[in-house]
Amino acid sequence: MKAIRAPERPIAAARPKPARQGEPPGASLDLLFATRRRQTVRGKAQGAAAALRAYVEEGIATGSLPPGTQLPTEVELMAEFRAGRNTIRKAMQALQAEGKIVRQVGAGTFVAEPRSAGRVPRGGEPGQTARSVARLANPSDVMELRLVFEPGAVAIAALRASLQEIEHMERVIALSAQAASLQEFETLDCELHRAFGRATKNVIFARVYDIITAARQHTAWGRLKERVLTSDHRRRHTNEHERIVAAIRERDGARARAEMTEHLDAINRIMFGAAGGVGD
Repeated sequence: MKAIRAPERPIAAARPKPARQGEPPGASLDLLFATRRRQTVRGKAQGAAAALRAYVEEGIATGSLPPGTQLPTEVELMAEFRAGRNTIRKAMQALQAEGKIVRQVGAGTFVAEPRSAGRVPRGGEPGQTARSVARLANPSDVMELRLVFEPGAVAIAALRASLQEIEHMERVIALSAQAASLQEFETLDCELHRAFGRATKNVIFARVYDIITAARQHTAWGRLKERVLTSDHRRRHTNEHERIVAAIRERDGARARAEMTEHLDAINRIMFGAAGGVGD
């Protein structure tokens, strides 16, 4: 005959503690499970925050996220790191407080410029340098630089822009189409062109766009733009921007270059009565 084994006694650690006097049955187990759930949720949040921090810090250290690179949106980061909005937001706020990222309302979040031990370079902040150069330039200087520089920049951007950067460009164009004022339209226009510079992944290109933007914000350019830029011209510029970004999305550098050249030639004609590029 087979020997009948005595039933094994449950391990003591697994035996639920008896309920305290006055507690309903099962209250201790509910408390135990609730505590474990909170610990699990907290652990997952801490893990996601650490992973997000590592993504940003390693990207900066290796150069895969150079200064000016736009980071994914909160929603995209939530999906990527499988975390809640509050976890992502707190992690981004911490990185911003440490000076590793900058957040621009209506534009997005970008990798910040590195600073050596908090010292400002001899030439001043990059923004100050750009404004200093811009003060020396007149509108025709700005136009001449743009005609030579920007077609080549978007050709490179077509090869290097991330999907997030392209989507940001498309969002900026959509906002500019609904701009209520020329100032708002011009601000979004500048942001779009700066996005082209960031998408090249070339810090010097991004710096040149900073100078162009500072010059465009100069009062001389602004006054000239106010006199000549009609609502019809704004719609045309929006269509031209859409074609440039469509070429970037399709990774067609030659077409992006051609579309940008056409766009700038149109601006040149509107603002200066010139056509055919520099020198015409």
